[in-house]
Amino acid sequence: MPLFVLIKLKRNKDSLNSEELRSKYTFFSKGYISKSYYWGFIILIRKYLLLAIVIFGANWPVTLQVYLSLYVILFSYILQAKHKPYINDLLNRFEVKGLICAGIFNFTGFYYYSIDRTPFWTFVFVAISISSQCYFLVTWGLEFVKTQKNLLKRNRKIMRLYRSIIKIMKKVCKKRKPREIEMVTSVETDRNVKKRRNLTS
Repeated sequence: MPLFVLIKLKRNKDSLNSEELRSKYTFFSKGYISKSYYWGFIILIRKYLLLAIVIFGANWPVTLQVYLSLYVILFSYILQAKHKPYINDLLNRFEVKGLICAGIFNFTGFYYYSIDRTPFWTFVFVAISISSQCYFLVTWGLEFVKTQKNLLKRNRKIMRLYRSIIKIMKKVCKKRKPREIEMVTSVETDRNVKKRRNLTS
């Protein structure tokens, strides 16, 4: 299935912005520059290779698995740094950061299994691996908050319109409530009058 989509995109690479192709294959090519329409499949191959190392290399030594995964990550980093396929420079930077952090995580795992395990070195390598992942998560979170703030600033007019609509709705609801109370009280008084008449008769 991915191969079929790749062939389809390659044949129609000059008309990827057409409505028909966007509706069908936007998931595979969205977010990339036009000449890197295939980059989603590069990432897919990287994931398949890492999965293959874990699954088919289950009986291999752990150091060999880590060593091979480091080669996959290094090759992916070189391709990413060379082509910069994303339409946004921020996304390119985060992809590089993610690959570097993944490389550090695997690198620390490689040395953790290569040297004699002592409490000191165990603490050092675990601290390095965790801190690299925390660094990526923190930078991603800060950039996410910054992006959301910029979106809110751009959409101030929409927010003002939304707030004004809410205020109008509140005013309308406040005006309706006393009218409803008056109607209920008038109905109750009519009922009481009818009851009295029936009793007197």
